[in-house]
Amino acid sequence: MAILIFLVVLFAAFVTWIYVSERLRTRGMTPEERDAYVQELQAKAERHKRALERSKVRNKERHGSVSLNLAKGARNPKIVCPQCQGAGKVHTKVGNHRAGISGGKAAAGLMTGGASLIVTGVSRREKRTSAYCDNCKSEWMF
Repeated sequence: MAILIFLVVLFAAFVTWIYVSERLRTRGMTPEERDAYVQELQAKAERHKRALERSKVRNKERHGSVSLNLAKGARNPKIVCPQCQGAGKVHTKVGNHRAGISGGKAAAGLMTGGASLIVTGVSRREKRTSAYCDNCKSEWMF
């Protein structure tokens, strides 16, 4: 709780410092200079906003959306979708997938009376690559 209060006070001090420094900067200006300064700041903010939007569009074109990249993996331009034949629209992600019952785990479960199955589970895990197509929304593994 004390840390939260400290962070709130620190944030308030920072905002106050920014406000005061801006007031001191514009205090000695004439109204025309102040208007020009404000217009310059607004133009700079607008340029920054446009550059950020262009960057977002460029990144989305290259990599797709960030949430999709986290869920389905990065876009792989070399893979062609077997469903729609779309190239450059397939996301791939390597992961461990369940692959049926492991014989060794089943045997160990019989010998330990089922205690090892509680810890390890019955199914075995295999490293497989899952793929997802942006174009037709199909999913497959290889």
